Formats: sequence, C-alpha cells, structure tokens
Amino acid sequence: MMRMMTFALAWATAMTGSSLAASTTGVTLSPDKRIVYLSPANRATSPYRASRTSQTVIFDNFATLDPKGVFMVGTGFAFGGPNSLIGFAALAAAFTPAQAATVTEVDVAAGYIEGRKHDVLVTIYADASGMPGDKLWQGEGKMPVDGFCCKIVALNVTAGPQLAAGTQYWIGLRALPKGTDTFAAWMFNVADQVDAAPSAVDVGSGWMLSPALPNVAFAVYGN
Repeated sequence: MMRMMTFALAWATAMTGSSLAASTTGVTLSPDKRIVYLSPANRATSPYRASRTSQTVIFDNFATLDPKGVFMVGTGFAFGGPNSLIGFAALAAAFTPAQAATVTEVDVAAGYIEGRKHDVLVTIYADASGMPGDKLWQGEGKMPVDGFCCKIVALNVTAGPQLAAGTQYWIGLRALPKGTDTFAAWMFNVADQVDAAPSAVDVGSGWMLSPALPNVAFAVYGN
C-alpha cells in the first residue's frame, strides 16, 4: 500500500515540483489537483460482494480476495464539474478484453466528496490512436460517500456494446451536466503495484494521455 502511495504522489509532485497541499474541504489534494486523499473511515459501510458466476470477466482489477482492501479507499484521481473545488476534470482508463463479449455490467470505484449531485456519468469509449474515441455506451449511477469501504457504482448495461478480444477500449468518468459543483474521486486499485496503465484526463480542452501507476479500480462484465 505504501509503495502504491509513493508512486502516485511522486507522479503528482513531478508534474508540479511541490508537495501535497491541503484543500479547504478537509481532504488533501496534490498541487496539480489530480490526486485526492481522504483518510478512510474506521468502519465499513458495506463489505464488497461479487456474485457474477454467470458473467464473463472482460476486465477486473478489484482485489476481491480481501473484502476490506478491494481498492484504495479514499485515495485516487479527482474529477468534478466546472464549479467544483478542482474545476472541470473528466477521467478515462484503458482496458483490453481477453475474450470477446457483450457488456452487461460496469463497476467503478468512484466516491462522492462534495456538491449537490452524488451522480457520475460512466462511458465506454472505443480507442482512437491510443486515446478515448467514439462513445459506445453511457450510463449514470449514484456514488457512495468517499472514505468508506467498500461500496462501488455498479451499473447494469442493457443492449451493451460487443467488445473484441485483444482490442483496447476505455472507461470514462465525469460529473453529470447538472452536477456543476460535484467533486469526486476515482479510487486507485490495489491489485497491481507494478504495471503502469494507460489513462487520460480532460480538463476542458480534450483528452490528454497520462499513464498511471497505480491504475484506477473498475471492472467490466459481459456474456
């Protein structure tokens, strides 16, 4: 866990040349406002449960063997609406299916911090030369409050896209258009402390590639 924090914070400070700075909301932000840290609560609101035996795992980096360590609670990349603490920021993370499947469920470890809307807009994108491209599916869900283990945003997908094996796709998160002051975080995964993963950020001028270690926590299932 400490190693993962070291990688994440070193990446953030390298972007700005300074150390972490405290925000006015009780959380801690990196100077570039990319990484947010909120001390985890000392209790779990809900243990993580996965019962998807009938579904194909398209991608999954949740650490499901540890019900209290499914993802890095309280720590991840920040995103929000234009009137949020960090200004507008949308996030995306790449994944590559091991086998072809039609998407039936998307799970993301997103946590609400402040704002009038708890909701998040989740999008599956095709790849466009290593960046998020055409929208293949979009849905929205209500985020749990950040800092508590281990609720996630789980979305059932109707008439989902067919994904090809060995082809890169993207999952994107952003605040709803009505959530102009929504401030939230996409939590880091704890399943892989070695491999950097493609990720991207959009702060209003289009997607910019920013490889991340650790990656954010999410899963895609299908049939």
